[in-house]
Amino acid sequence: MSKIKVLYIIDQITDITAGTERQLSLLVKNLDRERFEPHLLALRPSEWLESDHFPCPAHCLDMGSVLSVSGLTKLTELKYFIADNNFHIVQTYFPDSNVVGVLAAKRAGCRIIFSTRRNTGFFYNSRLLIATKFANRHVSRFLANSELVVKAISEKEGIDQEQFSVIHNGLEAERFRIAPEDIRSARVFIGASEDDTIVGIVANLRPVKDHETFIRAAAKICQSRNDIKFVVIGGGDDNYQAQLKRMARGLSIGSNIKFLGSVENPSAFIKNFDVGVLTSKAEGLSNTLMEYGALGIPSVATDVGGNPEVVQDGKTGLLVPVENPGKVAEAVNQLLRDKDRLKEMGSEASKAVWSKFNLTLMVKLHQALYTRMYDEVTSERKLTETK
Repeated sequence: MSKIKVLYIIDQITDITAGTERQLSLLVKNLDRERFEPHLLALRPSEWLESDHFPCPAHCLDMGSVLSVSGLTKLTELKYFIADNNFHIVQTYFPDSNVVGVLAAKRAGCRIIFSTRRNTGFFYNSRLLIATKFANRHVSRFLANSELVVKAISEKEGIDQEQFSVIHNGLEAERFRIAPEDIRSARVFIGASEDDTIVGIVANLRPVKDHETFIRAAAKICQSRNDIKFVVIGGGDDNYQAQLKRMARGLSIGSNIKFLGSVENPSAFIKNFDVGVLTSKAEGLSNTLMEYGALGIPSVATDVGGNPEVVQDGKTGLLVPVENPGKVAEAVNQLLRDKDRLKEMGSEASKAVWSKFNLTLMVKLHQALYTRMYDEVTSERKLTETK
């Protein structure tokens, strides 16, 4: 049996610590190479991509603006790349690829086109939404990582929910096997004593993650407690980080909060958290919340996107309204006041996450979908040829 050739198209990859990029990397790394031949194509270059770290052959289209004359030229170039390499499946990630990748695959004659949706579409402007809806007509099936993403996107893009397959994110077990000395070293790096309580957030430094609410909540908590260290893990815009640090100093908690920047595997730090927080204004299915749960850390998270699919309110953590520092502070204090309940919630969070969000299941579901669609297309082609 010949291998099924799969081309993954993404706007850009700057590293694989971010949610979507990491999930794609894990999927590609763990695909059965006896049955599948994966390739990656990024629309735009990056230093990380050039370093040749991705677990399959990687290509770059070097595309500029999508809606330009040069963009049309690059779309044609991509069409020929797909056709010349005889890819059986094309799967797209992120807004530009969900337009350019889909249209190029269709023009190349590719019969199986998957288009992924991993958030609620908060970023859409009118032009992008029109272009996306046009491209959607050529999609074989849409893939989402949560039920709430399906609901939001189906309403926004006018897609029948029956056209979606939901495949949750997957966690790799080895990422969470942490040596005790690494946990201790992380605590020392944070600057926390054994008696200190640690409340942290793991999220890339982007406005949609709303670190401002986390910092304002921290300031409210510090009004009644002085034994808590607050930790921010996540890379991103240096100017935004400087703005957040100024805010913390302005609220007189500059000495209580530590910004660690980007950490490739933050598990040793998360394991030191008493409570993990996520204050996003929008989410698909949060890897951060899954990592909190996998490590037995209860969460306080905003009630958006797929967060309720990870955090069972009152059982594995607490859900709070968006942009409400008071409610975040109240929820954190509520958890910290009852150590027995905090421990019980952490245990329940670990059980829930590992039963639902594991890497083996995520890869298995993708492979089953690829095989089923490929077999259907192959059967249709054989029938056509015999007529």
